[in-house]
Amino acid sequence: MQQKRTLFRLAIVVLVFVSVACTCAIPGASSRPSIVGNWEADYRGDRIGFVFESDGDFSISINGNFAGRGRYTVNYETTPHQLDLVYDDGNRVSTIFEFTDANTMRIENADVDGARPTTFSNYGVFRRLP
Repeated sequence: MQQKRTLFRLAIVVLVFVSVACTCAIPGASSRPSIVGNWEADYRGDRIGFVFESDGDFSISINGNFAGRGRYTVNYETTPHQLDLVYDDGNRVSTIFEFTDANTMRIENADVDGARPTTFSNYGVFRRLP
């Protein structure tokens, strides 16, 4: 009976170790917040909504009306993070963002096809929607 308990405990330890090792080996697995989800901000009198899908698609709405869609990429390795939006019509926006908590981020306003901003001065504060 004692040997069975010892083997059972050893099996539990091995399972925990393998579970932790696998989680650490998954690329991109981390405890940092993710941009994926529905976001909304009040910016200069307009309600701006973004939906960032896990497959790299995004859509944007202004005051509840569809305003565009496309593909996005994020570079979490920079501070602040970099966000590139490529709209279906070919327009590109290169900007920066940062999380202030898991459900709030600020995105710097950027010009279409303009240079990526380097500081926050004209940004929207976006909150994650449930």
